[in-house]
Amino acid sequence: MPRAKNPAVRHREEVVNTYLAILMARHGIDAEAETIQRSGESRPDVLFTLGGLRTVIEGKYADVANADTIVSDDATRRITTGICHIAVAVVYPGALRAVAMSGLEAALAAAPLRYRIFSEAGQTDWAEATPSELLAALRRVHGALVQDDVVAVAAAKLVGKIESVAMLWPPAVCDRLSRLLEMPAHKSETPEERDARRITATKVASLVLANALIFQEQLAAYGDDARVPSLRTYDKASDPIAAIKSQWNWIHTKIDFVPIFQLAESILTELAVTQPVIVAFRGLMQEAKDICANQSALRHDLMGRIYHWMLYHAKYLGTYYTSTAAATLLLKLVFAQDWGKVDFGSARQLTDFAVSDLTCGTGTLLMAAAQAITDKYVLARVQSRRRLEEADLKTLHKTLMENILYGYDVLPSAVHLTAATLGMLAPNVTFRRMNLFIMPLGIDGRTPRLGSLDFIGHSRVGTQLSLDNSQMEIRQTSTAAQHYTKAEVPALDLCVMNPPFVRSVGGNLLFGSLPEDERTKLQTELKKRARNLARLDYGGTGQRIHCNCRQTSAGRRAHGVYPAGGAGDG
Repeated sequence: MPRAKNPAVRHREEVVNTYLAILMARHGIDAEAETIQRSGESRPDVLFTLGGLRTVIEGKYADVANADTIVSDDATRRITTGICHIAVAVVYPGALRAVAMSGLEAALAAAPLRYRIFSEAGQTDWAEATPSELLAALRRVHGALVQDDVVAVAAAKLVGKIESVAMLWPPAVCDRLSRLLEMPAHKSETPEERDARRITATKVASLVLANALIFQEQLAAYGDDARVPSLRTYDKASDPIAAIKSQWNWIHTKIDFVPIFQLAESILTELAVTQPVIVAFRGLMQEAKDICANQSALRHDLMGRIYHWMLYHAKYLGTYYTSTAAATLLLKLVFAQDWGKVDFGSARQLTDFAVSDLTCGTGTLLMAAAQAITDKYVLARVQSRRRLEEADLKTLHKTLMENILYGYDVLPSAVHLTAATLGMLAPNVTFRRMNLFIMPLGIDGRTPRLGSLDFIGHSRVGTQLSLDNSQMEIRQTSTAAQHYTKAEVPALDLCVMNPPFVRSVGGNLLFGSLPEDERTKLQTELKKRARNLARLDYGGTGQRIHCNCRQTSAGRRAHGVYPAGGAGDG
């Protein structure tokens, strides 16, 4: 290696980090080398995006005491705090300190670097490689993280456990679960439709239970409240169902996460206390623990895939699944555009930024939006040399849930899974509220309720219930307490949806999940509202819509984004 002319000049680690970023860039990677300039601030040494995953490199010279341990701890912290998905601990040869600046890049390109790669799936052993060989190793880890096989295997195992629990509910319980999940029986229902409805209700109910079990385990492992126990606590409990039911009630009344645990607790109430039920429930608990050991499966929206596979009435509700890959690509492209003066590195400024999915389903698109905003937040803070520590990521996630993301759907089970999908992104953060709403669908007394279509011509409508106690108003009736709230669509910066793919042709399947008399009334109401709608010509295309999106000085920011296939009449 060429030596520096002045042997007293020794390159700091930040200099080598910068040249490593340059080498990464020459291989097509957009790497940001970072120099820590002020005491008390913490940022990655090198940050770049590899195939959609935030990747960090932390480096130390080999002649630093305990260099291996220091960089390993730094890399582990980047993963656990959510700053990145993949972290690389690198130990540079000490000889690089004294290499002449003119030859540093070439010397680093050929230098043997000791490295270890950390990810949500675990970590590799220490190995040695040049920067180009290190990048190849990174791509292999990335490939293992994103492969669908991981999710497919986890999904198949969980489906088996769900079906074993679902088989244990008698018909009367199945009907109660149907009503609880907004899948009620119809007067004109055939025996075949009745059986299909009952089977679907029990499977969806079992999935909700599995989802709540997984979320509790995530809270126990990564949350800030030590009072939330691991599922292993119940391994020897004689009645784990009663113990977990009590725990879920305590979580959603004393801590938070009402959308996730309140519905699951109601479902547990319907489980009979018999030995076969307890055995099946233990199997579901074990599967939840196994899934929590595979963080990449959770990141790939495992529950959403299973849920949409289960819905027998998908063709009527239009609940077709948006794949995680499609959602991620769509939102990456949306946030890659110029957003004007929006400072994505400031959580405080983002409190006025709003993203909505009016037909959110299990929250795949909202999850992708949250991840895309997080990517821009991390990169913006690194590029502007602002602090990037665990507390900053917590502030961002709190802002995402309380201020930025808005979701609406007609199915309680779908909104339950949306809440869990979003909460799973940061289980260590407690929120004061989540802007998720179950929209009423059907005839309410004499009033037709169109689900999210009630927003046609309006930005605020009443809902059948809110998923957040802070937004509930309670009106006492002669028989029970009823919860009412107002669902509001704020001034949006982005509306991203996969609307129901049902059309008013080929038998007219609009509102096909409802009884025939209700369907007719709702279709008539929809036609009436559409005629009275104050229309807006969208982009000069002749497509006329109602829009509540913000306008910027640079023109229309982003009225709406739809996955490939086009929006249906829903």
